Amino acid sequence: MAGSRVGPSQFYAVRIGRKPGIFYNWDACALQVKGFPGAIFKKFKTLNEAEQFVGIHKGNVKSKSKATITTHNRVDTNTTKVSEINSEITLQKPTLCSKRQHEDSDNFSSDEDLLNALTVKKDGNKISKFYGVKSDNPQVRSKIFNDWNQCRKYMRGAKGITFKSFATWADARNFISKNFENPVFDYELLGVNAEEFENKIRVTSPDFKYGKEVIHVYCDGSSLSNGKSSAKAGSGAFFDHPELLQYNVSEPLDRSKAQTNNRAEATAIYKVLVTMEELLIHKKICAEFNIFSDSEYAIKLLNDRYKVMSIVELKKIPNYDILWKLIKQFVKIKRYYIVNKELYSNKGKFKIQWVKGHSGDYGNEMADKLAKEGAMKG
Repeated sequence: MAGSRVGPSQFYAVRIGRKPGIFYNWDACALQVKGFPGAIFKKFKTLNEAEQFVGIHKGNVKSKSKATITTHNRVDTNTTKVSEINSEITLQKPTLCSKRQHEDSDNFSSDEDLLNALTVKKDGNKISKFYGVKSDNPQVRSKIFNDWNQCRKYMRGAKGITFKSFATWADARNFISKNFENPVFDYELLGVNAEEFENKIRVTSPDFKYGKEVIHVYCDGSSLSNGKSSAKAGSGAFFDHPELLQYNVSEPLDRSKAQTNNRAEATAIYKVLVTMEELLIHKKICAEFNIFSDSEYAIKLLNDRYKVMSIVELKKIPNYDILWKLIKQFVKIKRYYIVNKELYSNKGKFKIQWVKGHSGDYGNEMADKLAKEGAMKG
């Protein structure tokens, strides 16, 4: 019959979980049971069997929470191990978790966040985009949205966050994961063999020439008359260590390139990373560096965004000529700290840190001064 709709061929019934009910795909079901103490769930071929299992048949609700039938279009689950739920599974004695346990276990703050992970909207239309908001700000939670207006409202005025749109909830979830790394892509980006590179950067005889204290390095950029044809830009970097002041940076940008703050700030970070490669990898000197910058653009790109972009996409970004070099240099240093994580207090977690510009921070003010002096040399 024209306009007829084929119903789902499988039903995932959740008797005890975050949101008891019946789901038409495993992804939605998994959100309700994974990590939930005492979860009880099962897959059925008919809706009637699923209703009886959940306890909502003929209005008889057994669960302490009101059970609902959650209708979602069936999705492709070729990568899902549905055999895991072919029979009823009782993980432990059923208990209800508190909202705080809920937040700590899966990084969602409410049932609204769980609904954001579903693949179908309430009006039956398929969700085409998921917006992952990743936060390094302790006052702002990492979240996933399926509505851009809600996402934009959530981010408004917040610092220390980055976001990206994805075609699937799973990709958005990977993006906001605090420990998300993709070493295969890192080595593809560097164009090197992983084993050979790791052998090259692995420390066998630690030499902490400058001590084991964390060394702070501040980067900044300056563009005099920014936005005008007469603009002159420079990069500045300040090594806050008495034995490393010779590595400070105060240089003009190449006059044949755009003289913008973004390029100047990215160049400053790049110069510092090159120095770090010389010290850590070539001279075999052990040192734990923390790089600080007030460029949210560069920080978001290096700490998060590049990981979920293809090489083709990266080569299309504005200022590609400097940012491509910057990303590759950052990846080298990041992999160095990961391979040698037992030597450092950062445990291999190397990121660019944000510092508020022009706020009286000594290191940032020094970098700003060096950047302005560099611009004047142009």
